[in-house]
Amino acid sequence: MYPTAPTRHRINVKTALWEDVMQFTNNGFDAFCRGAIKLMVAACFGSLVASGPVLAQDSATPDQIKKLLGIEGLDAKALGTGLKFQLGIVLALTGPGSYYGRIQGNGAKLAVEQIKAAGGPDIELIFKDHKSADAQAGARAARELGIARVPAALTSYVGVIGSMFPGLEQYKIFALDGGGGTSDFGQGKRYFWGMRAIEPDDDFVGALKYWKETDPSIKRVSMAFIDQGPINEIVTNNFKKTLEATGHELASTEVTPIGATDYSATIARLKATNPDAVFLFLIGVDPGYFMKQYANAGLTKPTIVAEYVSDAAQVAGPVYDEMIFATDWFDANKPTNDWAKLFIDSYTKQFNLKPEMYAANYYEDTFAIWDLIRRVIAKGGDVNSGEQLQQALVDDPKFKSIYGGKAAEPGVITLDTKTHSVTSRPLGVYRANKGDPVPLAYFDLGGANFRLVK
Repeated sequence: MYPTAPTRHRINVKTALWEDVMQFTNNGFDAFCRGAIKLMVAACFGSLVASGPVLAQDSATPDQIKKLLGIEGLDAKALGTGLKFQLGIVLALTGPGSYYGRIQGNGAKLAVEQIKAAGGPDIELIFKDHKSADAQAGARAARELGIARVPAALTSYVGVIGSMFPGLEQYKIFALDGGGGTSDFGQGKRYFWGMRAIEPDDDFVGALKYWKETDPSIKRVSMAFIDQGPINEIVTNNFKKTLEATGHELASTEVTPIGATDYSATIARLKATNPDAVFLFLIGVDPGYFMKQYANAGLTKPTIVAEYVSDAAQVAGPVYDEMIFATDWFDANKPTNDWAKLFIDSYTKQFNLKPEMYAANYYEDTFAIWDLIRRVIAKGGDVNSGEQLQQALVDDPKFKSIYGGKAAEPGVITLDTKTHSVTSRPLGVYRANKGDPVPLAYFDLGGANFRLVK
C-alpha cells in the first residue's frame, strides 16, 4: 500500500535487520518481532518511496521526455531543477475501489520519476486514502492537505463525490481529477478541474448510439448506477434526455450502493421489468459482481458497462471475456503518438503489465502539474500558490496529452474555463476480448462524430 505520509528514504534491509537484532538484545523478543515484520515488508514490497531517483527499469531518457514536450531548450531554472514541490494525491487506497488507487498511484509515481530525471522539480506525492468514496475521509484529506499548505492535488471519485470541494476552496488547493472528471455536479467548482469526459453521460450516449447502429430492436433500456445521493436525479434526468435523443425509452433505473457485492434484488427487478438492454454505471469491482450474478440468473439481454477494470474481470470470470464497455479508454494496443508509446513502454517494464486508462490519466495529469509549475516560474511567481497555479491554467487551458495526437506530436487536452471540464476527448465502445480490449466504435464528447469500426 502506498504511504499515507511523506517518506523520503528507502528501506535498507541489512541495516534494518541488524538494528533490530540489537533491539532484541536490549529490549527483548517484542522488538525482534517488530524487526522481523519490517524485514518481511521490505522483502515483499521493496522500497516504499514518495519520490526518488529514476526508476531502474524505465526506458525513457530525459532527452526523450524534453523533446516530446518541446522543452529541450529550457535551462535548469525554467525546468524547476532542484525545486521541492508537494503534490497531494487522494485515492481509494483501501476498500472495494482499491484497484483505482493502485493503478492511479502507479501512473503518478512513474511521472514523478520521469519529471525529475528530465530536470524538473522533485515532486513529493502526499498520499491520502479516501477509503473508496468515504465522504468524511475525502473532507479530512482536503483539510489535512490545506493545513500542511500543500498547493495542489490529484483527486479521484470527483473530489470524493464532492466532499473535498469546500476544503479545496478554503485552502486554495488547485486540484485535477483524472478519475471521474467533473461529472455533472463538479462543473465550475473553484480550484477543481476535471481531466476526462463527463461520467457517466458521455459513456451512456456512446452506448445508446452503438445499440441504435448495431441492434435497432433495442428500444427499452434500463440503467443501474451507483448511489450518489442528491446527484442521482441529475444522472437520471440526463439519461432520460439522451434516451429521447437516440430514440429509446426508459425501462427503469436501479440505484446501487458503491461497493455492493449482492445484486440479487436489483437483478430480480430487472428480470421483472424485462428491458431490451441494460447500461451499467458501476465502478471498481462492482460490475464484476453484477455481471456474474446477472449471467447466473439466466439474464441474457445486452449490457454495456461504463468502464473496463481488470480486477472486476477477475471477479466476474468468463462472463467478462466478451463484455462491452464505453468510455474514454486509453488503448495501449494502439498508441497514437510517440509520448504515449514511451509511456506504455516505461510503464510495462516497471510494473510488468500494460497500463490501463487510470494509470494513463494520472501520469499525464502529473505532467500537467509540472507544466503549470514551469509557467509560474516563467512569470516569477510562487509555485506553492494554488491560486497562481490555477491562474496559469486559466491563462492557457491547454496541456499536452498521451491521448490523441500523431507521431511526434502529442495530443492536446483543452479545458473550458467556465465548466472546468475538457472540451474534447476521444471515446469509444470496446469489447473486452479477454482483457485485451478491441474497439467497436469511436466517438467524441456528447456522442459527436460517432462511427463504427469497419
